[in-house]
Amino acid sequence: MKRLFSAALFCVLAFAAANAQSRLTVEVAAGVPFYGLPGLTGAPAQNGLNIGFEARQSLTSVPALSFGAQASFSPAWCSSSDFEAAKKSKYHKYYITPEFIIDYNILPGRKISPFVSIGAGVQGNIVVDDGEPARRDFGGIVNPRLGIEFFHRIRIYGELKKRFDKSSIDDYFAVNVSWIFVSKKN
Repeated sequence: MKRLFSAALFCVLAFAAANAQSRLTVEVAAGVPFYGLPGLTGAPAQNGLNIGFEARQSLTSVPALSFGAQASFSPAWCSSSDFEAAKKSKYHKYYITPEFIIDYNILPGRKISPFVSIGAGVQGNIVVDDGEPARRDFGGIVNPRLGIEFFHRIRIYGELKKRFDKSSIDDYFAVNVSWIFVSKKN
């Protein structure tokens, strides 16, 4: 899996470097993940934070279709279904997710542009529970996203991180706000 991920990253970066008319976009995001939504995931209710970094390379000077990579980090706590027991527990879970992204702006060049994205990658989970040794788990994910970009600088979007290799206990939906701090032609 690591070799496949490395080879795909190399191909994306090589293609981006060869495309002289392209545009590089880099952004940071923060948001709120919703774990344990009835009917959406099998996880018990948790609190958390979603932090991400993304770099995309568009195929043209007007970024309608772009390819890139995203890395996100999501700590979660209070994972017990019994809230009183969760408050006493020192249970923490950390989601670390590197992935590849394909992003499509529906109205490129406009001040307000809806977009859709799909990502795929690896999700690593680290669980620390009341001083016990950390447990680690890795698996593949798919990440559909839908959102709106405002003034080529701010994005508000929802995303679903869906594990496809096991039960849905590690799936979550997040609402994020991101700031594009680099968007320039190469």
